[in-house]
Amino acid sequence: MSDQDHEIVSGLLQAYRAGIFPMADPDTGVIDWYSPDPRSLMPISIYPDHQGRCFHVSRSLARRLRSGHLVLTTDAAFTSVIRSCAEPREERPDSWIDERIIHAFTLLHHAGHAHSIEAWLPAGPLSVAAAAPSRPAQAYGRRRSDMHRRWTRSQHDSRSVTPVLSHDGLHVLVGGIYGVSIGSAFFAESMFCRPELGHRPGADGQAGNSPGTDASKVCLFHLVSHLHARGYTVMDVQLRNSHTDQFGVYTVTRDTYLEMLAASCDRPTSWLPFDPARHVVPTRSP
Repeated sequence: MSDQDHEIVSGLLQAYRAGIFPMADPDTGVIDWYSPDPRSLMPISIYPDHQGRCFHVSRSLARRLRSGHLVLTTDAAFTSVIRSCAEPREERPDSWIDERIIHAFTLLHHAGHAHSIEAWLPAGPLSVAAAAPSRPAQAYGRRRSDMHRRWTRSQHDSRSVTPVLSHDGLHVLVGGIYGVSIGSAFFAESMFCRPELGHRPGADGQAGNSPGTDASKVCLFHLVSHLHARGYTVMDVQLRNSHTDQFGVYTVTRDTYLEMLAASCDRPTSWLPFDPARHVVPTRSP
């Protein structure tokens, strides 16, 4: 890793410890820095804790989890996950995840401070034919810092939209989530779902129900369960919205958040082992 890369990693870790995170503005090309107040957190428990908080599992998600269709891994395709999160979506044609963000968070990943969880389905002939090799990674959304000047803006933000296959070529990536890990604090960044890659034709020749539906939510459930199993104490989701609310997100003041970070970031925690088979699906939603 070059001196410049070390600077990027060190600067990002300092920013996250201070409760600050970057996002690229797709309109201006500037990387802005945020520290919202209040701050949004995800409960790190599937069952109610002493404050009555827990990660909410809907009945439909519980059915997905019990179906066993998806194969879950960690850090098997970090680059592909972050690039998939950066792809344009119908509700969001532009992304705060650009090549500078992708590059910076990939450096964090190589330094052991960024992780991904992936969801895979068996690859059909169409997926295999359309798949292309994953490319090296380089992706995150107002306070300016001189750090953004060390990130050279790419003239061409190329984003793969082709299916991503596992190393053995037997599975296709249909969902994932990634984030930053410092001590016992985890900062969730983004997630994606590609259910169309798992479509199965129905009896009438139409696309049937996809076993890849809700793959990103499945990854989120396993992330929360994994953080709980490994002894993490904070899961930051930055900003609250209608999507995160369905999972039981709550808010704290910035001062409270910084106190929690100070205690969590200096508490050593190991990311591995990752054992999704031991993550228990609740019998009913809270």
